[in-house]
Amino acid sequence: MKSKVISSVILGHKQNFLNLFRLTLKDKADQVKEYVIASRREIPKVSSQDFTSDAVVIIAMHSETDRMVLLKEYRPSVDGPMIV
Repeated sequence: MKSKVISSVILGHKQNFLNLFRLTLKDKADQVKEYVIASRREIPKVSSQDFTSDAVVIIAMHSETDRMVLLKEYRPSVDGPMIV
């Protein structure tokens, strides 16, 4: 069973190029979770249970070593873990 989106609320005002949303979903273990997500769309695809990529990339750099920081995290947009 996939995660089920409960709500998606825009944070702040609608912007021209990138919007932030608070996404509330029920995960596979039936627990309610909240995420802040970015989307170029007025309504993110994940809001309509479309768990395909919406392609916003934020790259974290370590300030002392000038190297990229990679994390393995759950991402609602693909309903699974990703290296980010």
